[in-house]
Amino acid sequence: EESGSPAIVPEADWQFSTRDRHDRDAVPFEPETLAPVVNVVVGSPQVQRPGMKKLILSQMRAAKPMVILDNTPNVAKQLAAFVSVVSMVWERAPLTKCRRFLSESEGTVLSGHPTASELLQAMSPSEIMREMEKRCGGQGIDGEDKLTLSDVVELLDVVNQRPQAFRETVHVLDPLQETPDQSMNQLMSVFTNNHKRTRGTNTSSIHRSLVTKGWSLHYKLERSADHLHRWASILMMTTFTTMFLCTALAMFLVHSQLEGQAVPYEDLLNYVMLLLPIAAGIVMVIQSNFQMGLRWAVAHMASSRVVFEIHQFLGGVGPYVGGPTVRQRIFLRRLSDMVKHLSTSSLLKDEVEGCLHDLEEPFADLNTLAQHVQRTLYGIQPPCWLWKQMRSCMRPSASFGWAELLLESPDMVDMTAPVSAEEYMERRVMPLRRSYSSWVRSLSRLRMVLHFALLVTLLGCVMLGAGGYLTCIPVALTTAALVTMISHWVTPPEVVTAINAALTTLNSLDLRWQGSDLRENCLNATKEHLVCTTERTALAVARAYSRATLLPDVNMDDDGASEDEEEDLDERIQPISISMPGTPGDSRSDVTVDALDVLRSFKSREVT
Repeated sequence: EESGSPAIVPEADWQFSTRDRHDRDAVPFEPETLAPVVNVVVGSPQVQRPGMKKLILSQMRAAKPMVILDNTPNVAKQLAAFVSVVSMVWERAPLTKCRRFLSESEGTVLSGHPTASELLQAMSPSEIMREMEKRCGGQGIDGEDKLTLSDVVELLDVVNQRPQAFRETVHVLDPLQETPDQSMNQLMSVFTNNHKRTRGTNTSSIHRSLVTKGWSLHYKLERSADHLHRWASILMMTTFTTMFLCTALAMFLVHSQLEGQAVPYEDLLNYVMLLLPIAAGIVMVIQSNFQMGLRWAVAHMASSRVVFEIHQFLGGVGPYVGGPTVRQRIFLRRLSDMVKHLSTSSLLKDEVEGCLHDLEEPFADLNTLAQHVQRTLYGIQPPCWLWKQMRSCMRPSASFGWAELLLESPDMVDMTAPVSAEEYMERRVMPLRRSYSSWVRSLSRLRMVLHFALLVTLLGCVMLGAGGYLTCIPVALTTAALVTMISHWVTPPEVVTAINAALTTLNSLDLRWQGSDLRENCLNATKEHLVCTTERTALAVARAYSRATLLPDVNMDDDGASEDEEEDLDERIQPISISMPGTPGDSRSDVTVDALDVLRSFKSREVT
């Protein structure tokens, strides 16, 4: 090529074949480069390949498509028995069929219509192992390839981690019971599954940088919301505590004067009695001027709206339809308009000003980003260093399995990559259901405790009145008012109603997902319904919790331009630096992409 002669392209050897049949190691290239590879497990009584069990388990961990031929000996028969037992959770009346495989503690708790995930978590590995031995036994199976109880535990962990992926990528083919027409749909779904799961993973650097900018905005809004909520709670508690002390001290002085008793430090208490109402008034003025509660509500709703936009953008639904460039323009424009709206409202001007133009990223890597999402959206806190050390000391080294290693060093999910419908169910819907269930239980317990305290306080008022201690009744009533305020601030009744409604919606989505055909679950309409319904439900819960109105939607046309075109474009657009890897010859670590040209490409809508 340097001398100007054309490059010589070697011709393909169409007559090439390996010396041994099915010898994959002898092929001079990776078969995955040509087409997705599907593993077909067929047992043979004459040939037993060493390490077959280890190879199959590794493929199942990686969610590679696999077809197991039933009624063939060795490890294939055992795997077919395991898959047939686990697949009962997706059949009709799953609780009745799976009850004999449930553990004793979980079998009595489940009732009604449990989900597939709940049934999988309640399954007992020993009961499944007993059923596998009953179906196929252990005769004629090599000891190295025979499935043990620890292997069953590992397989159950794999299914619990990604149940829908296991359902779509593993199929048992029974040639003695099934006809070709019955197995064709399932086999075609398995054969094409790897392509469907990996076709959207190769995202551009601009896409990842835009999503990271969105999560950075969410991080700053959440940090501001936590700070404002803390101060709003402190000011409110200070106000009511000051009023309680003022009432208690006043009643004490009145009672002492009525009884004719000498009051110790009477002059000091009189000065304190004079200062407490002034202090309460000052705190109330500060609370009214700084508007901590209102600013927290706006920050919380803004962070929830950012999550709404990010998940719709990753799913490619709602306003984010079309090509990648169009979706990126719309996403960037909507975030910019949201920041502009928050800045002009003067409530969060200092918190959000310049946040999209900040070059400093709060997330060092994908693990940090995933931990932030798990903590802020689902309440999952990473284990502390002391807890990890205690677990490592209490657990013997011989008991380390695949599931234990996964918990110690989890493979964090890329929160910037596009998602399919199945990945959205695993990443978003299932954690959100668990988070809402735990949240509503804790709110109900706390609300019951506060209501009991209010009842005790009112009962104390009745007893004080009956006993003739009339000067103590205002103190008890002030305490009752304080408990009522805490109850309305910490456990507002509309939040419990909103969370229960959200759980009903998410449960119906899960039931519809589990009961639908695999091809129907892969449709774009199914994904759009799933993502939009879930995000609107989460947004409704956030509005009920913050007791704030929704931020106004940014109306978009097909090209992503908003209707607010009254101002000049140059006055309201600033360059946004997007971090992306440079070219091999570029010595700089980052290449700054000016988004001004991107935003200028929007169509200007004329306002008539």
